[in-house]
Amino acid sequence: MESGDSNTTANSIDIRNTSLLTEELYLEEHSLLILCASVLIGLVSLTSCILAVTVLRRTRKVPKSTKYLVTALLVFDCIFVTSSTVRKFIQHPLVNRSITAFNMSSLQLAYTTVGMMSIERCLLFYNPMTYMRFYSNKIIMKATASVWSLELGIFLIVRYGVCYLRFKSINVFTQAQICNNTVSIYYGILVTIILLTSMVSYWIIFVTVRQKNGRKDERVMSFRSVVNLIRGYKNTVLVLVFWVLILVTSLAYFIILFLTYFMGLGPYSVRLSLDAVSTLNCMLDPFLYVLWFKECKLELLKMFSFCGKSVKEKAKSLQYEVFDIVPYETNALNRNITRRFEGTCGVDMNDTGGHNNPEFIDETAL
Repeated sequence: MESGDSNTTANSIDIRNTSLLTEELYLEEHSLLILCASVLIGLVSLTSCILAVTVLRRTRKVPKSTKYLVTALLVFDCIFVTSSTVRKFIQHPLVNRSITAFNMSSLQLAYTTVGMMSIERCLLFYNPMTYMRFYSNKIIMKATASVWSLELGIFLIVRYGVCYLRFKSINVFTQAQICNNTVSIYYGILVTIILLTSMVSYWIIFVTVRQKNGRKDERVMSFRSVVNLIRGYKNTVLVLVFWVLILVTSLAYFIILFLTYFMGLGPYSVRLSLDAVSTLNCMLDPFLYVLWFKECKLELLKMFSFCGKSVKEKAKSLQYEVFDIVPYETNALNRNITRRFEGTCGVDMNDTGGHNNPEFIDETAL
């Protein structure tokens, strides 16, 4: 009985000590500059995510599975930045901590999505015929939804269930400082699993590409040659870039926590630093994806073609490049050639209306 009482007393002392830190956090209101900057960043992030998702949905050459996974990643990023901005205006402990937990869950779901994207790329490279035959879009959607639900459930159990069983206090629902160690350990384990899973997936991709191309050439390919071949698959390289962003973000988290432990940074500074790093990571994703693929840039230019003639011309030239369209010259020599050719094929190559040549793409309609 004495040991149980001593544990309860120690837990209550720990809660009282940490509550001072969290109460200090709520007493210190955000400055007007920080609030304005948060709103501006939130609007920029929300607008970029909406544009990126719209552009992505309008593409024709991007695979459906890639569209689905990247759209989910962008939505989770957008949810994190938006809710993080809203949280800065709320001082009620329970609501504030609930939004904080919601932020963390959306960020972790985004990281989990990158891990699943790596696995999807690995399955495609390892056995493409089996992937195309059995892994339909519905199966991918069901599998990813199951993983997201499982990860979200585990996080909520750790954040509230484990912390409540450890401290036996309802303060775990209103004071995040109590469960910081537990949640940090869970976050470290989750990120480590995601990074290792992605590393193994890309190692399998590397070995697969090396073996398949080595059989054709009957020689062992060098590391640089295999990397150059993989660079040709832009979807696969993009997932690797997302993985690098997660690694850099996690290292930034570790540096902040390291400085907190040895330099005694306050909870207010720590929270702002973590929010800034996470927000920067989430804001890079939509810009990175739109700038990564030419078709996404094409759709973006087409959306803003009302800005001027130069934008329309850039969109048209990029459309020729993306879809391998060769425009026909309109000089007199080419007209004569096509008229002679018309008599043998029965097709007017200058028919931009598409009445006699349905395969011709009317550029003015795009």
